[in-house]
Amino acid sequence: MKAFLLAGGHGTRLRPITDSIPKCLVPIRGRPLLDIWLDLCASSGITEILINVHARAQEIEQHLRRGKSPANVRLIHEEQLLGSAGTLAANRAWIGSDSAFWIIYSDVLTNTSLKRMTEFHFIQ
Repeated sequence: MKAFLLAGGHGTRLRPITDSIPKCLVPIRGRPLLDIWLDLCASSGITEILINVHARAQEIEQHLRRGKSPANVRLIHEEQLLGSAGTLAANRAWIGSDSAFWIIYSDVLTNTSLKRMTEFHFIQ
């Protein structure tokens, strides 16, 4: 399973915290949101993640280079922020023939089982 992890925004609603850190790297109990999402994706059977970056892209790229991601991560730098639907449309070939995929907002926090949600949607 694949997931888009949308992390390109400016984080204006999280100011003043995001004046000094990208929104996806805001720490929750000492861990960046991005790391929480990568672990949740991996534990849910998501093996490929496309992360869009725009605002503060270099800091996010550096963070990912320093750590070991539990999933295969592909970064897409958007020179001009495309918005949620624009990111999906611009990268639709990455989905290929997959019948389902996740869209995740990197500034949201949850401990929901994505695996159980996926299973629920495939029950016939």
